[in-house]
Amino acid sequence: MAWAEACEWPSLNADATAQGLSLTVANGRELVRVGEMVKAATREQAPQIHPDNPWLIGPTIALLSGAPSVPHADLRNAVVVSTEGLDWRRPD
Repeated sequence: MAWAEACEWPSLNADATAQGLSLTVANGRELVRVGEMVKAATREQAPQIHPDNPWLIGPTIALLSGAPSVPHADLRNAVVVSTEGLDWRRPD
């Protein structure tokens, strides 16, 4: 997780720019793929267990951030929230 950090439950904040990803609509599919892979890898290596609901293991949300696209903004973000898990054999 050199380029990502665990945030407050249940999200994960990852620097998309560090991976060469541009936060654009055209890259939506790739952003979702990377977000799912980061969430899955984090759950495998450093799972977060919800304090009140131990059956809920995360992170369940990935926030990919990058350089702002407009003046006076701090960041540009893409958020990945999904209902199904990642199949490492077919990550796309």
